[in-house]
Amino acid sequence: MDYIRVTYAIRLKAGSESGADVSSLEAEAAAMAREGSYGTWTDTVGGEIFNEEQVRADVGAVLEHVDRDTRTAVIAFPEKNFDWEWGQLTLVLNTIAGDILGRRNIEDATVINVDFPQSWLQRFRGPTSGIAGVRQLTGVRDRPLVAFSIKPRLGLTPEQLALLAKAVAVGGGRGEGVDIIEDDERLLNPEYCPVVDRVRAIRSALDEVRHEVGTKLYSVNVSSRPEKTLELAQRALEAGADALKIDVLATGFSVLHEVAEWVQSKGLNIPIFVYPALYTLYERSIRREVILYLARLCGADVIYAGTPSFAGRTDVIDRLARLKHLHHVLKRPIPWADHIKDTMPSVTAGLGLGHVNSMLKAVGHPDFAFFVGGGIAGNPLGPQAGARMFMRVVNAASKGHLKSADDYLQLFGRKEAEAIEKVGWRFHDWDKLLSCIVFVADAYGFYSG
Repeated sequence: MDYIRVTYAIRLKAGSESGADVSSLEAEAAAMAREGSYGTWTDTVGGEIFNEEQVRADVGAVLEHVDRDTRTAVIAFPEKNFDWEWGQLTLVLNTIAGDILGRRNIEDATVINVDFPQSWLQRFRGPTSGIAGVRQLTGVRDRPLVAFSIKPRLGLTPEQLALLAKAVAVGGGRGEGVDIIEDDERLLNPEYCPVVDRVRAIRSALDEVRHEVGTKLYSVNVSSRPEKTLELAQRALEAGADALKIDVLATGFSVLHEVAEWVQSKGLNIPIFVYPALYTLYERSIRREVILYLARLCGADVIYAGTPSFAGRTDVIDRLARLKHLHHVLKRPIPWADHIKDTMPSVTAGLGLGHVNSMLKAVGHPDFAFFVGGGIAGNPLGPQAGARMFMRVVNAASKGHLKSADDYLQLFGRKEAEAIEKVGWRFHDWDKLLSCIVFVADAYGFYSG
C-alpha cells in the first residue's frame, strides 16, 4: 500500500509529558495518527460500528518514526484515503494540517516535510515553462529577471497604467528596461480598471516598443474564487496576456493546479507567477519549504520564496542561508518525477538599488527574479529613470563589476546620485560577511546545486 509520509515538528505543552492524558511524545504522535485516520471514535464507541483492527491495517495512519531529540515525528497516511480526482491537495491538507495539529496537549506543531508516493508524483505535471522556459520567453539568459509590480487602488485607468508599463519597459533602452510587468495580487477587476481593458491597453503599449527593447511579458492577476479563476484566466489570455498570476494560498493549491493543467492541455507556453501572500498565516502550521514544494508540483513557474531583512550580522547570515535553501527546494530534482520542471524563485519587499549586488552574491546564482515596486516607481526622477537605474545595477552586478560603493556610484550621473541620496538607496557592501555566509550555508548543505 502507498503512503503519503508527513514529518512534523512537535512541541508539547509544559507538564503534558507527565500528565494523565499523554505520557510521552510517542503517545501524542500516535494520537495524531489516530486523529488523521478515524478521529476519536475508537475512544468512545465499540466494535459494533466498525472493525478497529481492519481500520488500523487498511486505512489508518501509522506512526512510523519519532525523534525525541529534535521533537519530530513521521506519520504515514494511506494514499487510498485521498481521492485524487475530487479531493487532491484540499483533502490532503485538511487531513495532515487540520484538527490533527490542534490537540490539547500540543503547544505547537508544524508540517515540515511531505513525501508523496510515486503514484501521486506521476500525476502532478509541475510548471509549464520552468526556469528555462521563462528565460526563453524573455530572451534573458545570464542575469536575474526584473519585474515591475503594478500596485492596486491607485485609481489609474487602463490607459494610465499602459503609459506606466511602457515607461518602465523602455527604461534606458534595450537591456535597461524591466523584463516583466506584473499585477499586484490585490489588483483584479476594479470598475475603473477592468482586467480585459487593462490587458489590451498594456499589451498594446508593450508591442509599440517591442522593436526598440525586445519582448516584455505581462503577468495578469487572476486570483479569484475557484469557479471564476479559470474563466478570468481565459479572458486575460484572449486579450493578450503573456503570463498569469495566482495567489496560491488565498485561492488554494487546487485552483493553481487546475489553471496550470488547462494551460498545458492547450499546448500554451504561458508561465504562472505565484505570490503566497498569506505566508504568515499558513506558516503557523506548514513550513515554507512545504508550501513552495506543493506550489511547484501544482504548476508554479515563478514564486516568491522570501527576502531576508538586511539588518543585524547574525540575523542576516541565518536568513540568507535559509533563502538559499528555499531556492534549492524549487530547483532540485524530485525523485520519481523527472518530468517536474524547476521553478524560478523571486525576491521582493523593500528592495532598493543598494540591495541588488549583495542579494545576487548571497544567493549565489542568477536564476531568480527581482520583483520591484517602490524601488522603481519611488525614484525621485520618475519610474522610467527608476527602471533604467535598477537595470543598470542588475547588469553591472551580474557581470561582477560592483566591488565597492565607488563602483556603484560611477554607474550614475549627478542627478541620479542625488536621487539615490534622497531616498537612501546606499550600496550595501556585504563582501566582508560573504565568506561567513558561505561557510554557514555550506555547513547545512544549502550551497549544493
